[in-house]
Amino acid sequence: MHGQISFTLKCLKSIGESRPNSSYEVIVIDDASDAGDLAILRQVNGIRLIENTSNLGFLRSCNKAASKARGKYFHFLNNDTEVFPGTIDRLVELAAAHPDVGLVGSKFIFPDGKLQEAGGIVWRDASAWNYGRGENPNLPRFNYVREVDYISGASILVPRKVWKALKGFDEYYSPAYYEDTDFAFRVRQHGMRVLYQPRSVVMHHEGVSNGKKLSQGVKSYQVDNHKKFLSRWAEDLQKNHFPVAEHLLRACDHAMHKPIVLIIDHYLPEPDRDAGSRAILALVQSLVDLGCIVKFWPQNGYYTPGYHDILESIGVEVLQVDTLASQLATLGNIGSAGALGLWLKKSGADINAVFLSRPHIAAELLPALQKHARAKIAYYGHDLHFLRLQREAKAMNAPEILGEAAKWEKMERHAWSASDVVLYPSDEEVNTVKELSPRTDVRRLQLYAFSDFIHRTKQPDGSTLLFVAGFGHPPNIDAAIWFVSEIFPHVKKLRPGIRLVIAGSNPRDSVKALAAPDIEVTGTLSAEELVRRYAIAKLAVVPLRIGAGVKLKVVEAMQMGVPLVTTSVGAQGLPGFMDFAAVKDQPQQFAKEILRLLDNPRAALALSKKQSAYVEKMFSYASLRADLRVLLKDLGCPALPGDQMDGAEAASRKARKSRINS
Repeated sequence: MHGQISFTLKCLKSIGESRPNSSYEVIVIDDASDAGDLAILRQVNGIRLIENTSNLGFLRSCNKAASKARGKYFHFLNNDTEVFPGTIDRLVELAAAHPDVGLVGSKFIFPDGKLQEAGGIVWRDASAWNYGRGENPNLPRFNYVREVDYISGASILVPRKVWKALKGFDEYYSPAYYEDTDFAFRVRQHGMRVLYQPRSVVMHHEGVSNGKKLSQGVKSYQVDNHKKFLSRWAEDLQKNHFPVAEHLLRACDHAMHKPIVLIIDHYLPEPDRDAGSRAILALVQSLVDLGCIVKFWPQNGYYTPGYHDILESIGVEVLQVDTLASQLATLGNIGSAGALGLWLKKSGADINAVFLSRPHIAAELLPALQKHARAKIAYYGHDLHFLRLQREAKAMNAPEILGEAAKWEKMERHAWSASDVVLYPSDEEVNTVKELSPRTDVRRLQLYAFSDFIHRTKQPDGSTLLFVAGFGHPPNIDAAIWFVSEIFPHVKKLRPGIRLVIAGSNPRDSVKALAAPDIEVTGTLSAEELVRRYAIAKLAVVPLRIGAGVKLKVVEAMQMGVPLVTTSVGAQGLPGFMDFAAVKDQPQQFAKEILRLLDNPRAALALSKKQSAYVEKMFSYASLRADLRVLLKDLGCPALPGDQMDGAEAASRKARKSRINS
């Protein structure tokens, strides 16, 4: 600091009140302030005060302070800032979670609450923008973690090892300006990323130290250092940065050469509530891991509390809610298709690929995509809706459902014909589409992905059966009622102490009514509690009589290492699964299989071992990334960042190709 003691004290007060969870030290370097300011600082407890005898300027003072710091991370914070609760912790958490990150920075707001900067953009002429300046800081487009060109040095966090490797700010830019931008460029040159963390919020009293006029004082160095920066980074600027104000969608994400993928679904993924959300989230995460920039369009337009954070924290922008607010206010209710059309008119040229989910969403939004987007479209079917309804009509002896099935088939056929690639999770569905629409490019895409696989070594104590399902889906309601009325009585007859847990979101009254002294209906469980329930379950049961496609409840039980008993409907879409699985369709046979596994722990553990090996081979993130890498190339996307696929992906791809060919 140099003068402005009142701002320094406010900054220190805000740090103390923010109560960071991380252990930290506060170093204040005084750059030759007057004696009165120094006297006040010397009375502040809990800081390490470094006193410069002559004015070194911002850059050299930062380097000097860093040389005295003892932490794993260095957080550079201007004295004219005030931090909010969580500001420091969010920076540390993001840096710790990504070893390839060399710099993390905050969101800056003005004292009046308007946005000052949500990361910085550097244009080809070396001029720079504070992205979002003067706008509402709460808009979703400013609230997702993303890679940026630079972040203003008023609040940046750098790992010690990176700072040491780069030897701090370059004194070429002394006394100040462009040293933070140059450092960000050198971080990238060092093979690391620069990330913006919107959950780290700092109020910045801009211009307090050096003023705002480029012709006066230290601020005048900004003009000279711009020339220095342009000379040093001319080649990089030409290759990796846009002309001023062009391709803002890409520029704000430092994404000149990266694929931008638009994903459209009915609402934001709610992974604790339904299987479809889990599938979409696995797709999103895999695309992000591959280096894609992902934009997510929720067709219902809701910025769902709690669920938008899941996407934004991994680097995904949630669209529509803010992007078209002003247009919608003047144009009235134009619907999701109209809103998407407006957004695509502005940004559609920068989209490389679209993943469009579900027949009814496709029917509504395909016209806008065909009119305004150049990108190729991959229709992601999840399952064959019309086929599921046909089976439901047969199982329930309800011919009236066939009319509904015909409507869905019409929508699905339209989605196939209007898309460049069609994706389904099972070979059975792929073959069905090929028979019905021979000209369609239809492929199998793994529906779910896991990074951890539990290998059970012994059966838990007790006698608990577990059925996990989302009860907003009618086939799961039918399964629960059928199991309790037709199967469970046979089990209880020979095992009076047996318990059944029916777990999952949105249990209807008909499901809640199944609760009894030996039957627990839980409703929605947290992820941690669900893991605990799997761990104490003797067996998992999936008694589906209706459905189509790959079932998450089946795959998840295997991933959790729990021996599973299911039906042929539950086993759909899982090639090779029937070779070892416990699959029974008749109530008494289903009950008999449960009793056999309860009475024979060795058999149960042997089944668990086979299930674990199967799911680890078929449902890893590596295998999903491998398929997506090929798909993105076929959709005409730019080459993905990095080298060829890693060893795990290559091995997975080879194994899956061998399995398909066989």
